[in-house]
Amino acid sequence: MNQRSCFLSILLGTLVGPLGCGGGDQPTGSGGGSTTSTTSTTSATTGTGGGGAAPTPWDSAGIEGCASEFMEADGLCHPRLDKCKKGTIPSFAQGCLPVGIPSCASAFLEGDGLCHVSAKKCPAGTYPVPAEGCVPIDGPDGCGAAPWGPIAASAGTIWVDPAYAGGDGDGSQNKPLTTIAAALAAAPAEGRIALAAGTYDEPIVPTKSVEIVGRCASMVKVAGKTPHGAEQVTALINKMSGAVTLKRLQIGGSGVGVWVDSQQSIDVTLEEIWVNHATGYAVLASGSGSAVSAMHSFFQGTLPSADGKHGDGIDASAGAKVTLTSSAVLDMRTVGAAAYGQGTKVSLADSLIEGTEADVSSNQFGTGILASSGGHAAIAGTAIVSSRTFGGGVYYAGSLLEVKDSVIEKTRAQKGLDDLGIGVTAQLEGTVMVEGSALLENIGSAGLTYDKNTKATFERSLIAGTLPQPFDGNNGVGFTVNDQSELELLDTTFANNFDAAVAVLAKGTIFHAKSSLFEGTKSAPGGAFLTSGVAIQGGSSATLDGCAIAANVGFGLLVNGQSSAKVTHSLVEGTLPDAKGNNGGGVLSDKGKSVEIASSVVLSSQVAGVLAGGNALTMSGSVVRAVKSGTFKPGAGSAKAGIGDGILSVAKGSPATVNISATLIEGCERAGVLFAAGGGALSGSTSTKNRFGLVLQGTASPMVADDNLLTGNSEKDRLDAGMLLTP
Repeated sequence: MNQRSCFLSILLGTLVGPLGCGGGDQPTGSGGGSTTSTTSTTSATTGTGGGGAAPTPWDSAGIEGCASEFMEADGLCHPRLDKCKKGTIPSFAQGCLPVGIPSCASAFLEGDGLCHVSAKKCPAGTYPVPAEGCVPIDGPDGCGAAPWGPIAASAGTIWVDPAYAGGDGDGSQNKPLTTIAAALAAAPAEGRIALAAGTYDEPIVPTKSVEIVGRCASMVKVAGKTPHGAEQVTALINKMSGAVTLKRLQIGGSGVGVWVDSQQSIDVTLEEIWVNHATGYAVLASGSGSAVSAMHSFFQGTLPSADGKHGDGIDASAGAKVTLTSSAVLDMRTVGAAAYGQGTKVSLADSLIEGTEADVSSNQFGTGILASSGGHAAIAGTAIVSSRTFGGGVYYAGSLLEVKDSVIEKTRAQKGLDDLGIGVTAQLEGTVMVEGSALLENIGSAGLTYDKNTKATFERSLIAGTLPQPFDGNNGVGFTVNDQSELELLDTTFANNFDAAVAVLAKGTIFHAKSSLFEGTKSAPGGAFLTSGVAIQGGSSATLDGCAIAANVGFGLLVNGQSSAKVTHSLVEGTLPDAKGNNGGGVLSDKGKSVEIASSVVLSSQVAGVLAGGNALTMSGSVVRAVKSGTFKPGAGSAKAGIGDGILSVAKGSPATVNISATLIEGCERAGVLFAAGGGALSGSTSTKNRFGLVLQGTASPMVADDNLLTGNSEKDRLDAGMLLTP
């Protein structure tokens, strides 16, 4: 397996100075400029239309097509996670929809309404299955009475009992054979072999279609081996075509557990099998003719090979197909399950992969589910828990990882690899598609895409509770999109992550989000980065359509470093100051390439609803409301107190160009609109119920049209040549 360290370098807006050249002390009401207001026969509108009021250009601002549970008295759509019952997330148009594993046994269902599957919740002698709970290793029938337990007699069965001492075995129940090899030789094609309790120090190497069934997995152990290539193998199925069933057996020892290797058609069924501490691999499937289907089986604790490599769970390659249903893969090394090569597929349903550790030889990487080199891996109704470094990974062009109605959680950090425990990663042109799933309590970044032509898509999913890196206390990002990769979201919720819900980094990196919620982002204790709900940086680009960015610390949306963003029919609300009381702005555009905000609403901010510095910003058909005064402090820059403006244009390096049209700005503690530098235009807009309606100062030279309505502001409707303190 060829994996690569992701080298996560999240530079979340570490600004080193103030945004621009501010004015002097804040005045008490005089500025020496004109106090004239434009006039209009239309009264200022404080809502977003309706209710018999005259129509306004911002009537359609905000999220459209909203489900009733998210509508509030202001006529706007306010999706929030706490409006949904536990185990569901907001779908803005449909209401609250379930997320994670849909059929969950009571043993695994926790107070958050989600299915948290773990072997730690099951007693000895059982293994966890998400929908069923703790399943006995010996199956529902148990071991029964000696010598063959619940195995029913049927014509053509060859009976085997290693304890038989008669010396005249013929394969009957009265005179059983004593070895598997003898039984394989005696069994007819499509026959059955029944194994009594005991340890069989010999391999299984069938040459024809056959079913081999044991009394029960805890009492029938096959531990022999036969060479195949460079490996030793306990159950080798490669010298035939047809079908082989292994049932109610324990397989383990100093060889690969089960290896199916053929270009011919071989269908292998594993039922109630316990592959226990095999060596190198629990199951290997290779060749386009190889197909393995495992159900109600338990794959546990594969040991590394003599060179310290592998210790894998399920590996498929060269076109093989492997399916696991209602099974568990526990305590593997390197990978829990993997698909390598074009035409290869590994699928898991209603299953668990837990505790995949790093490779012993390199002490790097431990991936729960992996698709590489054109392979296809898919999980549904499955939990990937406590992997080392990656819960799921996909690498190289043509590779696909699909995650549906599943949970990937508690991925553990690997020391020396940026201390990351990433839920899902796609790199080197791989593709990951996630639907109806939850990524919970991973470390550093719950998701990561890296490299050009690499893509991740999330639909109706939850990314929550990502934790900061343990070595420095920074990051804890919901998803990191880097190095020209792409992330696409639909109906997806990010909640209670650190530093950023989504961080989009580097030139050529692309982010698209529709009807998605970004809420509750907190500042990481390391304090290295400027916190925001969504961070668009380093020359990347983003579109947000019908999204909600709510109750994040620092800034709701941050756009800087020659990046561009287009925001339509979205809501940015309730941005909070950090622990020191700084920031709390709705949108910060700092040296971005361009920002377009259309038909959107920015509510309940501190410092600024929208702050533009050194870039082009366009805002139309929108609402900015309720900005409190506060202190602006960008990273290592100096603090500026007493700022509380709806839309604030300043200079950083170069003046901003801010064009505002058909927009309502109201309820701001200082200025509704403040141009402190640069050009642009203000037209068709209303600024009301602020301290100042419009302030022009410094080198600002915007075009102010006659169709604006500046009225009802407490101190001045318009202040020219102002001297307000600005960043």
